[in-house]
Amino acid sequence: RGGRGPVGGKGDSRPKGGPRPAGFAGSASETGPPPGNNHHWKSGAQQSWQDSWQVPVAAYPAAAPTPRRPLAAQWRFVCRILQRHAPEERVRDIRRQVHLGDHVVVQYAWEMSEQHGIVCSTPAGEAHGARHRTDRQDTYWVIHWSSARLQCTALSQFANGGDLYRVAYPLWACSCYAPFSSAGKPHVEEEHLLEARSDEVVAKHVNAALRNSSWSPSWGQAADLEFCLEMKTGEIALSGEVHTRATLSSTVVEPLGCILRGARRPSKLFGVGPTPAGNASPAGFVPAQWAAAGGVAGH
Repeated sequence: RGGRGPVGGKGDSRPKGGPRPAGFAGSASETGPPPGNNHHWKSGAQQSWQDSWQVPVAAYPAAAPTPRRPLAAQWRFVCRILQRHAPEERVRDIRRQVHLGDHVVVQYAWEMSEQHGIVCSTPAGEAHGARHRTDRQDTYWVIHWSSARLQCTALSQFANGGDLYRVAYPLWACSCYAPFSSAGKPHVEEEHLLEARSDEVVAKHVNAALRNSSWSPSWGQAADLEFCLEMKTGEIALSGEVHTRATLSSTVVEPLGCILRGARRPSKLFGVGPTPAGNASPAGFVPAQWAAAGGVAGH
């Protein structure tokens, strides 16, 4: 019963009409204008409060545009376009599909990596060394670049843990720019037709390169692929490099080097025409300024 009630009600010890204590806030009807103007008074009070807390727009910097994702656009182009026209053919029967001098590649799906090599010995072809001729378990041998040197490995060991493919020739070596948009077309900068030499000539050159240690890579990546292309064709006319899946999935490159199957030029295949080589990438493609921000690799 001794509790205090509402203002002016039962239990209020303050006399009616007396002075209000410091910090006491009454109702709007007691402190504001007449009841007829309550709506306008509340609107004015709310407006003055908003004005007091409003910050000028100039105080905040302009919102930066949403950055594009060149690596995602590049990998989408690789998976949707380049992989569809890749020159690799899946090997399901080694004795029927693999021959002397063939360019073979093992792809490891989970690691996004691959290993290229040249078949240097088959049951019906040239044998590499007496040790290989006496081995009845592995009659296919592959020469490949690994650990900074050429090595000769049994095909069964070479393909262990991955999917074996055979690269079909002739093929096109292409240098292009991947479009940002999924509906865009690539910008072809350079294209060359690579034709294979005879199987016996290829096997002879790879065995000589292994025996004499006379070959060394010139590319910054994919040395095993460079070795195979050079041994198969005799010369790589492409001025840049051909990039592997591991490189294309982790680094933005400009221009992008790839190999494509078929007799049609990449510029005809993509429905675009080749343009003279330049230092700057065209509009709508991976720009050079991504080199500092996105890790763009050059030739």
